[in-house]
Amino acid sequence: MSTARFVVAQSATTNKKFDADHLADMIIVGLVSEDQFQDLNLTLTQKVKVFKHIRTKRGWTMTDSDLEQGLSSPRLESKKPDPIQPAYSGSCGQKIEQESGSSFAAYPVGQTSPNSGECGTDSDDIVLLYNTPNAPNTNADNVRWYSTLWWVRSWLGSCYSSGLGANGLCSTTTRVCMGSCGKALGSDLNYVYLWQK
Repeated sequence: MSTARFVVAQSATTNKKFDADHLADMIIVGLVSEDQFQDLNLTLTQKVKVFKHIRTKRGWTMTDSDLEQGLSSPRLESKKPDPIQPAYSGSCGQKIEQESGSSFAAYPVGQTSPNSGECGTDSDDIVLLYNTPNAPNTNADNVRWYSTLWWVRSWLGSCYSSGLGANGLCSTTTRVCMGSCGKALGSDLNYVYLWQK
């Protein structure tokens, strides 16, 4: 029996209240994988309790309703991946897909405000700055994003199911737009990296 299933089973067999805080702590320290979390078949209410604790511990700024809406999306309700729109071939500014990998990995080196119209019409977006993976030999169509934290991958995948908007993929600095949904992750955005397959 997995550690996560043991916590839930122990709570159920001892007639104790579901221990969302304990499960959340186990997720944060890496004792519960994304697959194990999904295998628990928790109710939406239980998932919300777990992620509220993660939100508090990690300093996220999303509201309760944003959290519930994100957790009720099909991406977090099922292990089936959300279909991602294909990248626009040859474009230095395009959506980048989520995919596991680490070749030429680049973590954020800073953040700034978007240029006019760079991230759409939302004026409170931020832009994460990256050294472009494998520059100057980058193939923009093969740049992907990933995170070492599965709950960050799940959250951003729910928020941005068609991919993350990126500019500058043909230069040495790539700019990735983050709206309010992504910004809510606070310092956990530092665990979102770009790589080239």
